[in-house]
Amino acid sequence: MSASKIPPSEWEKHRQVIHSLYVDKNLPLDALVEEMKTVHGFIATKSQYIRKLASWKIGKNATTIAWKKAAVIIKKRKDQGKESEICIDGKLIPSKKMKKEIARHWPSYLECIEMEAHEIDLPGDFVVQTPPTTTFHPVQPHRWKVQLHGIPWMKFRDAFMSRSTLFAGLSLDNAPMDPLTNSIVPTRKLARIVTASQMVRHYDRILPISLSDGFPTTDNSLGNGSWTSLILYYVYLTSNNLLKESSIAYTLEWIDDKKNAQVIKALLQLKGPTIESCASALFSGAVRDGLASTVQFFLLNGYDPNTRTHPHYLEFGSTGLEIAIRRGINSVTKLLLGHGADPSHESLLARHIDCAWSRDFDEGIIQLLLDAGANVDGESTGSVIVGDDGEDVHSINDHDCPKAVPLVKAVYRKNTQVARLLLEAGANANQVDTQWGSAIQLAVDNNDMYMVNLLVEAGADVNLNKERSSHAWSTSQALSYSTQTRRFKVRAKFLSPLQLAAQANNSEMIQYLLQCNADMNDLPTLEIIERSPLDSNLLWGEYETPLSYAVLGDNLQTATLLLESGANPDGVSLYGHTALGAACTKENLDMVKLLLAYGATPMGSELGSTPLQLAILHKDHIFVDSLLQKGADVNAPPYFEGGRTALQAAAETGNVPLFKRLVKMGADINLPAATENGMSCLQAAMLSGNDEIIDMILQYGGAATVDSILCAVKIRSFKMVDFLMGVGADVIAPGIADLGPDLGRRLVTPLVLAIYNADFDMVDKLLQSGANVSHIYCETASILPLHQAIRARDLRITNLLLSVGADPNQVEPFSGETGLGIATSYAYWEALESIILLVAAAEQNNFDLVKALIARGANVEADNALQAASIHDNLPMVLMLLEHGADVNSKPRGPISRHFGEFKFLRDWRFGRRTALQAVSENRNLQLAQLLIERGAEVNMEPYEDGGVTALQIAAINGDIQMAVLLFEHGADINGPGASRNGRTALEGAAEHGRLDMIYFLLQNDHDETGLEARCQRAAKYAEDEGHSEIAKVLREWRQQRSGNWPNAN
Repeated sequence: MSASKIPPSEWEKHRQVIHSLYVDKNLPLDALVEEMKTVHGFIATKSQYIRKLASWKIGKNATTIAWKKAAVIIKKRKDQGKESEICIDGKLIPSKKMKKEIARHWPSYLECIEMEAHEIDLPGDFVVQTPPTTTFHPVQPHRWKVQLHGIPWMKFRDAFMSRSTLFAGLSLDNAPMDPLTNSIVPTRKLARIVTASQMVRHYDRILPISLSDGFPTTDNSLGNGSWTSLILYYVYLTSNNLLKESSIAYTLEWIDDKKNAQVIKALLQLKGPTIESCASALFSGAVRDGLASTVQFFLLNGYDPNTRTHPHYLEFGSTGLEIAIRRGINSVTKLLLGHGADPSHESLLARHIDCAWSRDFDEGIIQLLLDAGANVDGESTGSVIVGDDGEDVHSINDHDCPKAVPLVKAVYRKNTQVARLLLEAGANANQVDTQWGSAIQLAVDNNDMYMVNLLVEAGADVNLNKERSSHAWSTSQALSYSTQTRRFKVRAKFLSPLQLAAQANNSEMIQYLLQCNADMNDLPTLEIIERSPLDSNLLWGEYETPLSYAVLGDNLQTATLLLESGANPDGVSLYGHTALGAACTKENLDMVKLLLAYGATPMGSELGSTPLQLAILHKDHIFVDSLLQKGADVNAPPYFEGGRTALQAAAETGNVPLFKRLVKMGADINLPAATENGMSCLQAAMLSGNDEIIDMILQYGGAATVDSILCAVKIRSFKMVDFLMGVGADVIAPGIADLGPDLGRRLVTPLVLAIYNADFDMVDKLLQSGANVSHIYCETASILPLHQAIRARDLRITNLLLSVGADPNQVEPFSGETGLGIATSYAYWEALESIILLVAAAEQNNFDLVKALIARGANVEADNALQAASIHDNLPMVLMLLEHGADVNSKPRGPISRHFGEFKFLRDWRFGRRTALQAVSENRNLQLAQLLIERGAEVNMEPYEDGGVTALQIAAINGDIQMAVLLFEHGADINGPGASRNGRTALEGAAEHGRLDMIYFLLQNDHDETGLEARCQRAAKYAEDEGHSEIAKVLREWRQQRSGNWPNAN
């Protein structure tokens, strides 16, 4: 049924209201229809509205263009020192709304140039005029004008649009576009995008210049004539590393259609860095997915198979051949080698010959590589670091670089057939691999007797080669952490074959190695480990003697074999462990007797716990008695990490008879505790809960120290706290306590420890006993009770502390923060009722709460509320904070969590690392950036020291040219230094993230010739490390092309 016709007079009667709702209030069309029906009683269909709005020439797109033109006019007037106001239909637009609309519709730089080149004609209802009696100071012109003409994508776009003959007859109007559109827009957004023009507008903000205004408005469904613009968008996103790996897979599906492949072929003829970068992504993806026909298509169209891979695929290798080998794709491997791929090419992640064993050990691929000239022993090359002056300042020698050894990889995979093939081809049986050491070390570690035999027959050395091992680089796979021993178990690299066999309790392997003259004293030394460029964790590894490994494995037969073969019963590991100490730890009486029979010394080593101490802790009375009879030292000091003296161990285990016996033998009650995780006799006795031992300790002169009261608090003993305070313990004095993985062992008061334990009753008792909530006991390390309660997110204790006078504005020496600031970083919103915290509300993005807090007098500068609002892109909140005096250039104070070892409590890791302008630049919010600059934001504010960025640096990292233009126009320093730690210059950041067009923008607008070569070389290194070979090439060749023409971007 057709809609009822509405008389023109009725339309005219409601025209002004419709205009106001649709244009001024920006109501969507559906909302307009509903509003007019329910509020004004005017009923019309959506189609009728569309036709009438078109006849009235009322449209939001037209309004957008008008505001853009008005923005250019106002900018020109501002440069001339003139203020401006706008009237629409004779109605003066409020200044606040005018600024908002100007910021929202601000044209791109190229749009400004295009408009300024002609006389700007505003619609009749738009008037820009000078307000009465205003004064204004003109903006000083910049020395340099922004240059954009050399950006590669813009040149590509011009070439693409002008060389239409390349695409003659390649109509895609009927070709399915779904794979391509899926690659550009995430699936969750695609459902809301039904036309190509909508898709274009979705990405308009990231392009150097908008395509929206010139986009066709008819016949633009996704399957029809808008494919040209979509391809332009796709090429831009791909060439600037702005698409994910999954998106490229969609495109490969699209290319698989022969008709679409012809379009790619035509695109490849355009050449230039834009197409090279795009082709790299597509080629690498085709190799990874095993699309041999697509790979062949690129190779036949001139693609170099030795080009470094697109960064999405670096995990598989640095060239197409490495990707194919790693993934075991024979057809593609043969195809690449047939088109000249280099099998010995160096890469960042692995050599080609290393890649072959990462998957299925295909012998055909291995033979193919060997026949093509791959090095059977693997390769390494030195690296060069370039200084500020462009000169080479440091080189790394070959023997210091990571080395990937094919033979070791074959042993790792337990592939005897491949190992034999390599040995027959001349592989060195004693080569050292980066991850695993030598082949025989790994074979023994794998308990692979057949492989060990094969290697020994080929000349493998059964002893640890200290010189070779000292050059092997550390990797995460060199260690595994033991939660039981709290040490790292060292894998094959730094242990001798005999140690590895003993570690695995492999008696058969031990006998074989001894028959091959394995040296039982061939052990790693601290000197070897310290002179290697290693991860410091290696120094905490377990480097036991073969005899100790046998003892720890309760392998009496192996231990006997080693002792009979000459093993030293008092042999000491790297950290002072002895075989006898290990036997005491394992409570193995037969093993102790065996070791003592071969002359083991009961006292053990000064570097580790003595057998007596370990035996007492393990409550083995027979061992203890045996050791005491043999003269074990009852006053031996504790091992520095968690050790106990004999008397401390007896107190901790609550062994009253042994405690008395040790005292009679002269054991000292007041011997110092271990420096790490140690405890005094009194603390140990409290932990055991033995009142008799506690009485004896006090009777024999044991002191009631602050460590004792900390121990009482830790075990939640109110009785012991009362007792200790009764004998003079100080409830205010600090001592060392463990506050968990975030804070570690710290100097704290008993009150802070009770808060850490979430013990409300103990906190209350200590407060009643005189504990001070504001006591500063150390100018640099004091942890305050309220701050700890906030960190613990304990609202009950927080309120208790506040009720007795804890000051939320007091600065804690340990963190350098107020209680308010810590609550903010820990996103502790529940405390808002107890602490009026403006920045917490700002970071929570709660506009109403911020408004209410400001009304109650909250400090707008409290811990950078403006930064939090800017991080959330909350324009109304930013405006409100600025209007109430927030400092637009407030410096970042750093994240609170930097003091606690991890960032898991931060709601947004950027908080404390960004100024307001840096935050909105990172968010790509051009409108908010313009507002902040107008309010005086300093575009060159220095970055936060660790991982910080200037506004331009983050725009460069994002590849946001429109933001970069805005910042440059307002004086941004292109060569501003990066953060002192984990920082990048704008050029380095753009190179590292693959922002091709940004690289050209920065170089074209860099007018400082001093150090240009060095800047380019450093940036090129970042590009190469991430696989952006096209960008690295541009940077390395830039200086020599600078004096001539702009590098070819066509």
